[in-house]
Amino acid sequence: MRALFLLFLLHLSLLLHPSSPSPVLAGKKSRGTDAVEHILRREESLRAPPSVQLAAAQGVLRRLLPRHTSSFLLKVVPKGLCESFSCFRIGNVVNSSPNGPEIMIEGSTAVEVSSGLHWYLKYWCGAHISWDKTGGVQVATVPSPGSLPRVEGQGVKVERPVPWNYYQNVVTSSYSFAWWDWKRWEKEIDWMALQGVNLPLAFNGQEAIWQKVFKDFDVGNEDLGKFYGGPAFLAWARMGNLHGWGGPLSQNWLDQQLNLQKLILPRMIELGMTPVLPAFSGNVPAIFRKIFPTANITRLSNWNTLAEHLSSNKLKNLPPTNDPKYISSLGSAVYDAMIKGDHDAIWLMQGWLFSSDAGFWKPPQMKALLHSVPIGKMIVLDLFADVKPIWKTSSQFYGVPYVWCMLHNFGGNIEMYGILDEISSGPIDAWVSQNSTMVGVGMCMEGIEHNPVVYELMPEMAFRNHIIQIEEWLKNYSFRRYGQANHHTEEAWKILYHTIYNCTDGIADHNKDFIVQFPDFSPREQGSQVLHISKNKNSRFSFRETKSNSQEPHLWYSTKEVIEALKLFIFAGTSLAESLTYRYDLVDLTRQVLAKLSNQVYLDAINAYHQNDSGELILQIKKFTELIEDIDTLLASDDNFLLGTWLESAKKLAVNNEEKRQYEWNARTQITMWFDNTETNQSQLHDYANKFWSGLLKSYYLPRASSYFSYLLESLENNEDFPLEKWRRNWISYSNKWQGGQELYPVKAEGTLLKNKLVPDPFYGLNNEAILDIADSGSEYYTFWFFTTFEAKLKENQHATLNFRAINYSGEVYLNGHKRILEKGMFRRHSLDVTDILNSDGKNLLAVLIYPPDHPGTIPPQGGQGGDHEIGKDVAAQYVEGWDWMTPIRDRNTGIWDEVSLSITGPVKLADPHLVSSFFDNYKRSYLHTTVDLENKSSWRAECSLTIQVTAGLAEDIFLLEQHQSYELSIPPGSLVHYTLPPLFFYKPNLWWPNGMGKQSLYSIEISVDVKGFGESDSWTHQFGFRKIESTIDKATGGRLFRVNGQRIFIRGGNWILSDGLLRLSAKRYMADIKFHADMNFNMLRCWGGGLAERPEFYHYCDVYGLLIWQEFWITGDCDGRGIPVSNPNGPLDHDLFLFCAQDTIKLLRNHASLALWVGGNEQTPPKDINTTLMNYLKLHPLFKSNEENSVAGEDLSQESTDPSQYLDGTRAYVQASMWDGFADGKGDFTDGPYEIQNPEDFFKDDFYQYGFNPEVGSVGMPVAATIRATMPPEGWQIPLFRKLSNGYIEEIPNPIWKYHKYIPYSNPGKVHDQIESYGHPKNLDDFCEKAQLVNYVQYKALLEGWTSRMWTKYTGVNIWKTQNPWTGLRGQFYDHLHDQTAGFYGCRSASEPIHVQLNLATYYIEVVNTTSDELSDVSVEVSVWDLDGKCPYYNVTEKLFVPSKKVFPVVEMKYPTSKNAKPVYFLLLKLFRLSDTSIISRNFYWLHQPDSSYNILEPYRAKKVPLKITSQIFITGSTYKIQTSVLNITKNSNSGISRSLMDNKSGCNNHDSSSVDLVKEPEAARFKSSVLSRIFRGLQVSRSEHGPRVFEVTGSDTGVAFFLHFSVHDAKAVEEATNDTRILPVHYSDNYFSLVPGESMTINISFEVPQGVTPRVVLQGWNYHGHGFFVC
Repeated sequence: MRALFLLFLLHLSLLLHPSSPSPVLAGKKSRGTDAVEHILRREESLRAPPSVQLAAAQGVLRRLLPRHTSSFLLKVVPKGLCESFSCFRIGNVVNSSPNGPEIMIEGSTAVEVSSGLHWYLKYWCGAHISWDKTGGVQVATVPSPGSLPRVEGQGVKVERPVPWNYYQNVVTSSYSFAWWDWKRWEKEIDWMALQGVNLPLAFNGQEAIWQKVFKDFDVGNEDLGKFYGGPAFLAWARMGNLHGWGGPLSQNWLDQQLNLQKLILPRMIELGMTPVLPAFSGNVPAIFRKIFPTANITRLSNWNTLAEHLSSNKLKNLPPTNDPKYISSLGSAVYDAMIKGDHDAIWLMQGWLFSSDAGFWKPPQMKALLHSVPIGKMIVLDLFADVKPIWKTSSQFYGVPYVWCMLHNFGGNIEMYGILDEISSGPIDAWVSQNSTMVGVGMCMEGIEHNPVVYELMPEMAFRNHIIQIEEWLKNYSFRRYGQANHHTEEAWKILYHTIYNCTDGIADHNKDFIVQFPDFSPREQGSQVLHISKNKNSRFSFRETKSNSQEPHLWYSTKEVIEALKLFIFAGTSLAESLTYRYDLVDLTRQVLAKLSNQVYLDAINAYHQNDSGELILQIKKFTELIEDIDTLLASDDNFLLGTWLESAKKLAVNNEEKRQYEWNARTQITMWFDNTETNQSQLHDYANKFWSGLLKSYYLPRASSYFSYLLESLENNEDFPLEKWRRNWISYSNKWQGGQELYPVKAEGTLLKNKLVPDPFYGLNNEAILDIADSGSEYYTFWFFTTFEAKLKENQHATLNFRAINYSGEVYLNGHKRILEKGMFRRHSLDVTDILNSDGKNLLAVLIYPPDHPGTIPPQGGQGGDHEIGKDVAAQYVEGWDWMTPIRDRNTGIWDEVSLSITGPVKLADPHLVSSFFDNYKRSYLHTTVDLENKSSWRAECSLTIQVTAGLAEDIFLLEQHQSYELSIPPGSLVHYTLPPLFFYKPNLWWPNGMGKQSLYSIEISVDVKGFGESDSWTHQFGFRKIESTIDKATGGRLFRVNGQRIFIRGGNWILSDGLLRLSAKRYMADIKFHADMNFNMLRCWGGGLAERPEFYHYCDVYGLLIWQEFWITGDCDGRGIPVSNPNGPLDHDLFLFCAQDTIKLLRNHASLALWVGGNEQTPPKDINTTLMNYLKLHPLFKSNEENSVAGEDLSQESTDPSQYLDGTRAYVQASMWDGFADGKGDFTDGPYEIQNPEDFFKDDFYQYGFNPEVGSVGMPVAATIRATMPPEGWQIPLFRKLSNGYIEEIPNPIWKYHKYIPYSNPGKVHDQIESYGHPKNLDDFCEKAQLVNYVQYKALLEGWTSRMWTKYTGVNIWKTQNPWTGLRGQFYDHLHDQTAGFYGCRSASEPIHVQLNLATYYIEVVNTTSDELSDVSVEVSVWDLDGKCPYYNVTEKLFVPSKKVFPVVEMKYPTSKNAKPVYFLLLKLFRLSDTSIISRNFYWLHQPDSSYNILEPYRAKKVPLKITSQIFITGSTYKIQTSVLNITKNSNSGISRSLMDNKSGCNNHDSSSVDLVKEPEAARFKSSVLSRIFRGLQVSRSEHGPRVFEVTGSDTGVAFFLHFSVHDAKAVEEATNDTRILPVHYSDNYFSLVPGESMTINISFEVPQGVTPRVVLQGWNYHGHGFFVC
């Protein structure tokens, strides 16, 4: 696609000379280099000063390795370093300072320095530099500063064997660079410098120059508009191949490109490059004929089919005569004109004409043209030397200097192709040949950003003077590219080297795969050879090689071998999945394999047509179109294969809609069919620039193929000729419409989008708004492929099952090419028998295609609960359409969202055991009931021994065997039996109790089956808790009552949505989540109906930590009949599917001790038929009905004939919905809530909430400032505006990002004054968040204390809405999505103590709460009031108290607020302690103000400096840290005696009663006792810190309360480097946000894990204590 003469003007403004490779390899003088000696001298004289070049080289380093800028000493040494042209030297820096440079790189120019840097990074550090679109740089292997590898000896000097390394083709500017901005150009110039390019084309902006030139000849803009090509076609307009096509060029474009060139040229020059600029080609606007009527202006002949509206005025493509004299005069005339403009001009000529028109350019004609210019004034680019070298047949261009070039990537097509051997040997052969005139190597590809291996090797040849051993080089390349050695990729690259990258057939590779360059002729013209192919009906496709006499795309290698390479690549994914370079290569290689397969499928279709076999034709059409869809889906998984990127980059350069449409048309047209078609004749240039891009395949290539095949099938069935013209008319019309289209295509890849950083974090700031929603993209966009490999080799009589524990929403499995279906439903398990399709060699390839929910819905502009509610039609999580606390999930969480496993068993497989414990004689006698499914998968009767074993853990690694029983049974072949074991008897088993009521005792149950003649066939284990749960409606309160093991449980729990909104679930995260709830002393979690059927790992940790679980099915009022607008009143469309999922979920979860209740839905009952069926599924076995329901509860087991384990569940109640039957008003009215800030005292008032059990009550949830900074950009750090209303209340107006993150204000105008403002107007984010924590603590402590104050008299329980957020929300949470706790966490922890002392904020009575089953006697309460000066104006110790079990006991009224001289703000400390040993049972701290006051007075209190003493002891096990920290308020004050003795306190307080007790000690639970420690150390092999306890004292001259202290843990190094978020999370604290009165101490236990190599720093901060930290080690 080039014209006859293309002339470049070689401006010698600046040039850069690189060097060669191995130690001190000098360049060789030759005829060619002698001829250009004058050019080299001029280059040297015109280069930028060394200081300018050095700054440019340092810029390259800084942009590549910003952390290593001080690790390298770079030097530009223009003279004395090199022996010939140019070079670089790599050595060590001697006597460098600790933070100083380690490696010195010297070079004769900045390009040489950059090349030397690249050489060092490649061969010493194993790094890899590639284009972003081919995977980007791999610098993870570069050691940290201070640890760079040393260079042996005196270093290495690398010299260039030839002066120049040329880069670009005239058409690259259009195929690849057309839409680049400066950011992309800067990256490219850096890449050039690192690769040693010193002779690049620089063609941008020339049209703006020609505009000025032609205006001097009176050529106006209208005529120039007809002359220039459009932005995507400028390369061909410049060559005279076309005019006006895609134009006109706007002034914006002209100016934009000129400005871009003004950035490009200086950067190239600063780096020491010699930019190659365009000369005048003789091509002029058509208007010249009118302006200069006597001038000899000739119209060029047609180029391809471009004719009528594509005129050209220039020298003809071939001279009118082959007379050497004429040709010589022509060349002389051109050269004479050049030197008139620039005496030092050099003619750089692309030598393509000698190859493309070889019939004309015989030796006499070549010599005439080449010798028409003085030797040394012309340099020829041997453009296609890698395939058709002209230097070999032209006596080295008859003495004219030339550059050995590689021509590659025709049309910028996406095709894996190369000739690595020729690249390695060709330049060397040319250089060492006799009388060589070679002066450089070059890359003249038509398009870039493909085949990175080729562009790693080719520029390296600029520094090599010997042939590279490619196989060894590729092994090193594999390591560099992927950042680690991998046997699979190394072996794969061996195969690719000998196949794809060894094309020796001499054919120029221009991708003509049938998908992207569809044949444009009748199938009758394609030959009639019939291929007899055996079909494998179980495989989707059969990979094979065939031959046909019809036209075929280029295929130069064995596809079978390449498929083996692909398999190896896939196996490498186990260790390389995170590598972007690996992912690019895997996608590209898979695309290559599938594309070649599609060629065969197309030929099979044509053969079927010739055979008149319509059935076979239909099959092959289906395969071909499915392949297009599959390749599109594959390419959609990687950013680098997207149509949208190309189109959006074009539109981005436009400044108005008209330009945007024009640029998009240009971009679409270039890659499809150039617009020189008629209604029935395509352009000869259709698909020349074809691309394998996702979006292009489905929207363009697929409709074309489908249209063709529909006509083909119709003609076959009607026995008619193929209607070629009709098809062409149809297709050309579609093509032209597509080119003018404006539909959007993705610019970000799919797959595991966030994990692979292919979409912005949707939970950060407003990023979610930038992600395409499935409603806009269509479901295909979010249809995902997942790939993996695994090894599994079956032995005789073994069976394999592939298990998917959950997907969303349906899918297809391809295992070794065999297809299996994953049915619809988000909450069902899938088990696929794959015994017969595993590969015999044990290596298996698994591909899974997952489709989104059928009804993903649309998100209304106003958002709403569940979007437009369409998701309710499916059996899926409904929160994904967004809620008032959640942003929409754009792909609706399509994918594999739970574990995938392969289970290998013998002939008999175990499934779904059901364990049930029953109790008699007041829980003294218990039975374990077991029913299990056994499936005989063999073809013979299995004689089995079924064994059950029960063990109990005693201490450390000691287990007690409680039961071991075996039973014989016989199972017929191919049958499934339900087998119920005889009940196992236990006497006084250790019972499982909820959190706060006792120990969570768990037994290990193991069931195994042995098959005679085989051995153990299968086994199953589970942690099981003996317990009985009952749930009824309490007669006294009307609330739902829970009993566990006969004991009433007062519920203080929370609503749980799920751990992470994107379903990034893990056992580790679950453990932290559930432990947090246990640490808050909660005893229940409600799994909300719009979320998940939670996973077994979630339930396991609830079993371990004692959280009762209320599990709802997938119904919500909002989506299922009660939302606005009303929708889906009959629930999901498929009721059978819903019930199947429900039944499967029950089987999955029923053995967990923590599962307490099944509920039909959230704020809505299921449809009647579903509800009735669920009631039947979950009916209680008589043994598990409450005493009121069942009179046989105390009778013997033998009274009941049906074993309870034969029920689907039978042990837990089912309630039809969350506001029915004892919840809220029990009738389904919306009587839950409220959900906003409250006055703390209101929670205690009689009229606050009227019903016995509130399933949802919520409030604020602002996290700490560090979380805001970590999850939002700076514009999200702005605190709300506080607008005072006319009624005196304050309205908070949050910034847009807070609003998007569902912020709940801390004011409720008309009811609640702003609670943050009550502490003083917040100054900034830190101040706002700190004051928010004060409010969080008070708000939630008051909520739970208010509810607990009415335990059993008014309430049976409460669940807070919500305890955490599944994303970075700003409401209803006690810890944020990053796992950092708010102060509300510790307010709840205090209020929910099983035994608790509290202040009733409505009556000001001090109350003692006893939720346990034990009476509380011989206790007393210590009451002390502290003012801001650290004095104790009130002190009291009560009489001895007796508190019955499960009672709230009012103790005494706290009268200080009404006393004389009561302070406006004061602190109240309550301690419930045992009189026998003065140990503290409950400690509670309040800050309070008088009714007519506020907390504003606390603002100046921050300035106080209260002295503290901090003592810490550290225990480390691997990456786990346990720290015991004691904090003492060491205020020197006579009133600080509480920590010494009560009598001292009484003497220091102004007001106290006459009670007398001994010293009140700190809680025993807060200490590590030596006996316990010794056991921990033995079990965990922990050793104490060598240095013993660490003590820190913080001096301070003030007295007072150390107020609102809180610990945090940080990465010490990150703190020093001041990175955004330095926290180590999660951290478990025994308490936090605590306060200490004078003389008081508190011990805090801290535990956490740290990443490898991180040193933790623990920091203590507080209201009047600011930020001291200590290192842990």
